[in-house]
Amino acid sequence: LNISFDKVKHKEYDGLIIPGGRAPEYIKLDERVINTIIEIDKERKPIIAISKGIQLLTAANIIEGMRVTSCPSSINEIKLSRGKYVSVDKDNIIVDHNIITGYSWHANPKLMQEFMRQLGTKIYI
Repeated sequence: LNISFDKVKHKEYDGLIIPGGRAPEYIKLDERVINTIIEIDKERKPIIAISKGIQLLTAANIIEGMRVTSCPSSINEIKLSRGKYVSVDKDNIIVDHNIITGYSWHANPKLMQEFMRQLGTKIYI
């Protein structure tokens, strides 16, 4: 994201990529961020959550009943959000409808491949 949260208009975006790291635990407290995630999900646009990025999806309460993965430090949040945690190798992903989750950055190639597939973009590997 290269603009202020105040200026984000979800209709202008085709999908969302949420990186991991420490930022999710802080920005999940911002209502504008959570509302944007909810609106993008309502339109079933693809959403990637890498590692701790899952914390934004749990805060938006959009993973109930869905299969997801992340680093182990987010397992309790997933369970509290009634998501179904799936343990995978660090370079693998879980796809449940428009939600694409990865254990860590090691899964970035697979995450992006699925993201592009859901966008309907041809990719050559």
